[in-house]
Amino acid sequence: MKNFFNKIAPWFDRDKYGIVSLSFFLSMTSFLFFITKNNVKSENDLITLRNKVEYYSFKNESRGRRLYYIKLVDYSCHFIIKADFIDDFKAGAFYSIQKGDIINISIPKKSDVFKQKDILVFGIRNKDFVFLNEIDTIKKHNNKIDLYAGLIFLSISIISYIYKRQNINT
Repeated sequence: MKNFFNKIAPWFDRDKYGIVSLSFFLSMTSFLFFITKNNVKSENDLITLRNKVEYYSFKNESRGRRLYYIKLVDYSCHFIIKADFIDDFKAGAFYSIQKGDIINISIPKKSDVFKQKDILVFGIRNKDFVFLNEIDTIKKHNNKIDLYAGLIFLSISIISYIYKRQNINT
């Protein structure tokens, strides 16, 4: 067991391969986020639920954290507005919605409203107003920032490894 720790210890030592390990971990995390996010490419990948509002909560917490969710009657899950979508969400207009008012919420087709606790929302509207437009949210959702971040961190990891390997061997 001691031999095992002697072999992995340099990968956590900042003077040896610590930067390599950290950047590799960050690259894999970014790639995982990119691969596992909901596959919504167009409005055809969404379904619309029409139901009464039970309640909603829009909280702007300390340190910039924002939690926006809506609860509909007959569903145990919360419908979450992703932080990336909040700038497009017309919350001021939504405050006119009362308990019992009917709204339409667009969610990914693959969502299971009876098993999942939180469901990502791509569109919200009622008969009079569009509070969150699906076209805008789909564009934001499909950005490739996670992929680019993963490639940058992987490049840093490879370059750092080569640089450290040359310096340790000389």
